[in-house]
Amino acid sequence: MESTLRNELRAELYINGKPTIELDYKSLHPKMLYDLRQIKLPSNFDPYEVRANLTKDQRSAYKRLFLVMINAKDKNGAINAFGDKIRDDEDLFNTVGDNKFKTRLQMVDELIAHNKQIEEDLFTEKCHELTNHDSNMAHEILMSFAKRGILVLCIHDSFVIDEQYEDELRMKMEEVYKGKFGNLPIIEKK
Repeated sequence: MESTLRNELRAELYINGKPTIELDYKSLHPKMLYDLRQIKLPSNFDPYEVRANLTKDQRSAYKRLFLVMINAKDKNGAINAFGDKIRDDEDLFNTVGDNKFKTRLQMVDELIAHNKQIEEDLFTEKCHELTNHDSNMAHEILMSFAKRGILVLCIHDSFVIDEQYEDELRMKMEEVYKGKFGNLPIIEKK
């Protein structure tokens, strides 16, 4: 499904004339990294919320940066790649406030400090391994419902389904994740 479909439009999707719900694996890649290291997190821990009271847009900026950091070979590569994203996205620029190296370095350092337990996984191009895991998980979830003739739409790490199957989808998402990582995921209804 088109991943650029705005969230507010996703909420209006119908399948076979019936309303849908969307369940999302929250903070999927960081959660995978913690679970691969068998590190239990407090239920209220958010890997992107480096300080209290971040706005939704600020949290989103840290999320984007985190994904760059697990995709990069080194710290400077991540800082520069995030600079490219800021340059190309006016909303991101407005959220961050500027595109200075010093600002980007501070944001990287904040994420490192906040996620100290998985620091060794940053700047290692781990994203390829994680993306492989999440695509295999998505395939397993989609196929389990397809075999029963139930349509599920996948948008990155979230799934849209006829609302009558919400509990079944949640259980399947938990089962698949726990089977790979030995821990329950954080699933959020959007």
